[in-house]
Amino acid sequence: MKIDNYYTLKEIKDSGLIEREVNNVDYQVFQRNGKVFFFEKKDKEKYRLYSKINKESFFL
Repeated sequence: MKIDNYYTLKEIKDSGLIEREVNNVDYQVFQRNGKVFFFEKKDKEKYRLYSKINKESFFL
């Protein structure tokens, strides 16, 4: 997955990303293989990947 590309929720989940529950934020967080992916919802069906970091950085 590439930064600034748009994906459907099905594409995100089909790629093996697992959704993480986060509270009081307006973005979606997914995790896979030690990486954390941040998506913003652009419309009813599309999400834009805007950041990808290591899991250790996310949970500091």
